[in-house]
Amino acid sequence: SRNSLVELKAGFKRPDPPQVGGGCQGGKKRRVTPGGLMCERSISLQENNPCTGASRKKPSFVRSHSENELSIMKSCQLKEEVEDILPDSSRLYVLPTFASGSKHPSLRSINCGTLADLIMGRHKNNVESFRIVDVRYKFEYDGGHIRGAENWQHGEDDQFLSAFLPSAPLPAPPQYCLENTEKRNILIFHCEFSSQRGPDFYMKLRERDRQLNKDVYPGLHYPECYLLHLGYKEFFKNFPDLCTGNYTEMIDPRHENDLRKMRAKSKSWSGGTVARTGRMGRLHL
Repeated sequence: SRNSLVELKAGFKRPDPPQVGGGCQGGKKRRVTPGGLMCERSISLQENNPCTGASRKKPSFVRSHSENELSIMKSCQLKEEVEDILPDSSRLYVLPTFASGSKHPSLRSINCGTLADLIMGRHKNNVESFRIVDVRYKFEYDGGHIRGAENWQHGEDDQFLSAFLPSAPLPAPPQYCLENTEKRNILIFHCEFSSQRGPDFYMKLRERDRQLNKDVYPGLHYPECYLLHLGYKEFFKNFPDLCTGNYTEMIDPRHENDLRKMRAKSKSWSGGTVARTGRMGRLHL
């Protein structure tokens, strides 16, 4: 009935309005905003705990990185900021170099004059040792080669890589230090024109070196490798006295049968190897 409804309402006690400090600080009333209790709850979550005084803040999360990830990020930054830095981001190239062009943009080249200076000992204060890797076919090499060069050919990939690289990786990534005066051990690759076979072997070694040292990136056993610009043909033309023998072209008609045999032995050169080298040449290796 209407009377009972009135009696029920009369017995209902209105709750006290929210207080500052939720009751721990007595007496003071909080001004209620038009947003009501939802606004009240939003405000209270941002305040200090009224009883303990502890601050209730939003937790902040920071992404953690492994040592290898940090080393990779640092190396990438150095390669962007420091011109002529080695691929292991430790220091600069010791020889005057230039990029090998659009076909092999990640490879560093030296001209025949720089190699001649190296052979004649004009870089002995900075270079501990150097190896000249001639990857022409055997009949080309036998016909004439740069003094001290060693011959490796397609089809000998495993022997070549085993002869140059140890089985164990480096113990740790190298440290960036421009003041490092330790002498270098460098490699120079070439073929007849240094346009295909030389770059291919250069990249084979670098690829295996990267795989071996993947956990200590950007560490490399051979960070300082060079390609002889324009190959043996250009070197023999300018420095025949630093060569043993003469210059035998790959397409020399006297060695037609030898060329056919060598090409059959190195099918990878005219197939997947060239494609892989072109793809890797676009990477900063």
